[in-house]
Amino acid sequence: DARPLESDTDQNARFKRIDPDVSNADDPYALILRVLAGADNGEAETLLAEAERLAPDDALVLDRLRAIHESNARYDTALSYAERASAADPANDRLRFTLGRLQAMNGLTAQAELTLRDVLTRAPSNNAARQLLVQTLLDAGRVDAAEAALAELPESDRPDALRSSVLMARNAHTEAETVLRKRVEEAPGDASARWELAVCLREMGREDEGAQILTSATRRDGATVDDFAAVARFYAQDE
Repeated sequence: DARPLESDTDQNARFKRIDPDVSNADDPYALILRVLAGADNGEAETLLAEAERLAPDDALVLDRLRAIHESNARYDTALSYAERASAADPANDRLRFTLGRLQAMNGLTAQAELTLRDVLTRAPSNNAARQLLVQTLLDAGRVDAAEAALAELPESDRPDALRSSVLMARNAHTEAETVLRKRVEEAPGDASARWELAVCLREMGREDEGAQILTSATRRDGATVDDFAAVARFYAQDE
């Protein structure tokens, strides 16, 4: 089986433990550590360009460059680095998963599906990759394939968010309502679950009930701008 997938935070922590000579301007790891330490934008760009020049085919360096660009919402640039990192270390399933995730984020659903299925061919128990595959297939409008991929996950690893999304795509609103109410009950602060429940209820002809769920969230302690925006968005869709 593949090793558990690490978050970028975990990767950064592991990267820092390499402990390069931070005074060495010829060490690409040292240059990236200076960026991670908080270099300003102008300096960061210079450091990243130099790190890439020093190690253009180092998968670890390329992946750290990917993570830095992704954290700055430069998703197309991040995808380019993810492609290069995966090509530099094609047997690394974590890099392949990251590539598939960024392909999906950039709307390249067909490519993302191929990448994720490649990961799953080598590591069938990689549930994070299978969960992402389900969402990617849903985004592509391939509900049957998404439902089949969801069924291949162990019951304990089928997130309610994916289950409700598949049910909504199936127009199985009654079943979706049950799952969505469970999500809202278990995570009252989950704005996406409340939104999906409201939409589900509207599609069942219970628009007032859906609106009430959204407006009640604006009156709770800790209400956010997103809660108020959801109410406006809900009513705007009726216009």
